[in-house]
Amino acid sequence: MHIQLIAADLDGTLLNEHSRLSAYTAEVLAHCAAQNIKLVAATGRAYSAMPACIAESGLFDYAITSNGAAIYDIRRKTLLQNYVLSADSAQPLINYALSEHLGLELICGGTAYGEGYYFDHPEDFLFNQRSIDYLRSTRTRIENLDAFLASNLARLESIDFVLPAGRETETIRAQFECDNRLYITSSHARILEFSAAGCGKAGALRYLLKREHLTTDVLACFGNAENDLEMIHLAAVGVAVANSSPEVLAQVPLHCSDCNADGVAKFIAKHLHIS
Repeated sequence: MHIQLIAADLDGTLLNEHSRLSAYTAEVLAHCAAQNIKLVAATGRAYSAMPACIAESGLFDYAITSNGAAIYDIRRKTLLQNYVLSADSAQPLINYALSEHLGLELICGGTAYGEGYYFDHPEDFLFNQRSIDYLRSTRTRIENLDAFLASNLARLESIDFVLPAGRETETIRAQFECDNRLYITSSHARILEFSAAGCGKAGALRYLLKREHLTTDVLACFGNAENDLEMIHLAAVGVAVANSSPEVLAQVPLHCSDCNADGVAKFIAKHLHIS
């Protein structure tokens, strides 16, 4: 099998627990690039939150961000495609998050924003100090939500709920699943992510495959969470890292070592014969 495009989720997949790209993984990816294999970073992050080890590495051709709501040519630093939520589907989500005292993140124009209370009191929602540090370093605080929405309600790529401990995503998801204008997914047991119908990492990859005149027969994908499942199933070679959720591991036959053990790079080197 001659793989010509490799897409990998970032956090918990290609990046280690410190959100870094190891030297070995970078070396394997460089070998891929040298063989004209297209490399795609496929993430739920906003474009502005892309780590420098990815954005500035010179290794990647494309970035799928906001779970497929925006697609970028990294080398040219250009936006290729994006989708936004309609105002009348976005407003009820925002109202719900505020009424239920959920953490609220909004992605607009490639930048991630945090609602004021959530940004100021992340300990009510987030899982550890590293998560809090990540929030503060990658999100912009919304000083006045009403003013922000007056300018940006119809420009939102994604709305993310961050749940306090004890709240379950499935109960909340069920209230919005009937809205066919929404694409709903999750990258963590306490995070729900909403974007426009038609989004998703798999849909973004179909766009890139068409752009590159390739088919799914030459696609390999790696991930660790629900928001990666569609692209993993789309690929000729779809792989879950060992630190994936049990639900993901149960649905994906091929596994590799965890993100702290260079699992993706080792799989590529061994099984795709790229080293």
